[in-house]
Amino acid sequence: MASPQLENGYTRIANVLYDAINVSDFTKRQAKLVHVIIRHTYGFGRKEWTTTYAAIGRLTGMDRHNARKASMELQQNSVTGVRTTPDGWVTVCLNKDYGAWGMLARGQINPMGAGSKRLSAGSDQPPKKDTTTKVTTTTKTKPKRARKALDPLPGFDEFWALYGKRTAKVEAKKAWDRKVLTVELRETIMAALTQQTEWRVKAKECGVWFSDWPNGATWINGARWEDEKPPELDQALSKLHQLSPELKAAANRHEDWRDPLDTGGVFDHDDVPF
Repeated sequence: MASPQLENGYTRIANVLYDAINVSDFTKRQAKLVHVIIRHTYGFGRKEWTTTYAAIGRLTGMDRHNARKASMELQQNSVTGVRTTPDGWVTVCLNKDYGAWGMLARGQINPMGAGSKRLSAGSDQPPKKDTTTKVTTTTKTKPKRARKALDPLPGFDEFWALYGKRTAKVEAKKAWDRKVLTVELRETIMAALTQQTEWRVKAKECGVWFSDWPNGATWINGARWEDEKPPELDQALSKLHQLSPELKAAANRHEDWRDPLDTGGVFDHDDVPF
């Protein structure tokens, strides 16, 4: 059973701005895009969000074409700001000046935060209802075509070049396309991968056992970028730093004499055969 908690993250937004969104004439796709932009800007305490239209499509259930179309419509009506780069990245933000929105047609927001119907300029009476009879027509709808495959977020090749195990690349690519949807997560993964690679190098130098790399798909699906450094590695590094330069050199020359039970790599001067 789902049990959302605020301590797991929340999105802070001014009530008056939220009211403006609710009374605006957004289409379903436009509304989805507005909420996703709010989630990835205000939800992270920032003003802009750099991503791709393919990632926006995954987060809103649209294909890339419709995500781009909805974004352009919002930009034309001054609801959002959009900047694109030649390599496919797009930076979006929400325009907080809702008075400039071209889609705020059904109502005007009271500065105190409550929604109120907009009156005609220079009139104390609400506008008259349109009594014109509307004629509805029924049109045949075409069957939906299968959704095209979405472009993955760039960066997998860099990940694979650094990852420590070169097996099951296809499965790792599929896991990357499912999990890595934002630039922020991609940067977090690459930083963690670099750090974990350094841990394994230091563990080998200290004689500390470290588990082998799992398959790339297992590492991504298990969010292994959140792994923490083993405490025994810090202990071994601390002991190694306490050795004299001469003993370190001796230890490097006689690795075969290292005590396998001593994970810290500390030597007794009497045990070194020279």
